[in-house]
Amino acid sequence: MKKTALFFMTLLMFWSCGDDLEFNTPNFSANKNYNLWRATYFSASQAADGSLTIVAGNNQEEMRFVVSEIAFDTIDLTPTSFAKAEFSDFNDIEYSTANPPDPSVSLYPEIGKLIFVQSPGGTVSGEFRFIAFTEDGLNSVGFNEGYFSKIPISGVNSGDRSPIAKTKQVE
Repeated sequence: MKKTALFFMTLLMFWSCGDDLEFNTPNFSANKNYNLWRATYFSASQAADGSLTIVAGNNQEEMRFVVSEIAFDTIDLTPTSFAKAEFSDFNDIEYSTANPPDPSVSLYPEIGKLIFVQSPGGTVSGEFRFIAFTEDGLNSVGFNEGYFSKIPISGVNSGDRSPIAKTKQVE
């Protein structure tokens, strides 16, 4: 009888363990330089021209994405694209994917990626990874395995119609 009770308690312990991100929606998190970075606030706003700005941060740092439109195609975050990611750290150092790296740091910078995924109407969800540089290109910050989920969109098209209606489903 003790073995059966021990078995069920062990089974219950493993069954109750899980990934907090799965049940924490809306959500915005990523690995910043391979350490978990989680936002405590986030918002998305859409302008009249269809451009979207997503802002997320915590008490010390803030991240911002600016894109011309919401599309399920992979959006490149490079110094030459309209879309960009910006990050301000706890020392108020500004990083951006719009800043190219100094040639002494990297001749072939990684191209950042932003991918929107299906989300309920009036919200936005997606995945991202990027390396952003300071204005002089000498310092960088990297984010990988970034996810945001069900961030409410305010602004022009924030009603019942989802701005994602014109895009395709990502598998």
